[in-house]
Amino acid sequence: AAASDGDRGQPCEQGTFALPVMDVDRTRNVLGLVLLDSGDYAHSGGYGAPSGKAMDFLRQLPELIHAKSLVFQHIPLRQHYRLLKEVPSTAAHAIEGYRTFSGHYFVLDESATLPGSYLGEGISCPDAECGEFDVLKSTHGYFAVACGHDHRNGFVGMVDGIARAATPTCGFGSYGPAPSKRASRLVEFDIRHPHEPRTQLLEFGELVGKPSSR
Repeated sequence: AAASDGDRGQPCEQGTFALPVMDVDRTRNVLGLVLLDSGDYAHSGGYGAPSGKAMDFLRQLPELIHAKSLVFQHIPLRQHYRLLKEVPSTAAHAIEGYRTFSGHYFVLDESATLPGSYLGEGISCPDAECGEFDVLKSTHGYFAVACGHDHRNGFVGMVDGIARAATPTCGFGSYGPAPSKRASRLVEFDIRHPHEPRTQLLEFGELVGKPSSR
């Protein structure tokens, strides 16, 4: 597929825009790539949410590009917890939830996530439900959300027909998984089924080898 001309892009505000992707004949859009500013810290503590303008943009976008989109954003949504199973704190590999989920312990739900997925820390999502997931679902205009933020999480799963992907840190300037597991995420689209991309983590240990002490 080929990216459509620059003037076909859909701007919203700083940090939030959409790029339609056309078929090879440039006759129609087959998918959209959305970068969403998912907000900063909330005044009440924890993490915030997309602005009202960005939320309106998500509502309107499917009618503007006439195709389903993948959203890239930094902060995960609360619905990411639906890819987990609550377990006793003494269970193997149990991870405590973040803030409003604290005091509860979780492991990945293997029936809802792809093989190779892993959970290394509580999902750091906003305390309050901002309504973003309802927008993504009710418009029928989105097929996936890819997030970062949680440096030790790497998983992919499906919630109500929308894929969720978490990617660990790829650098060494802050905390993260074991050095060999630091990774970037590759997403590969097929024009025959553009809303079912393949994805995998490209890990430092596989690409480069054993990290040095530095």
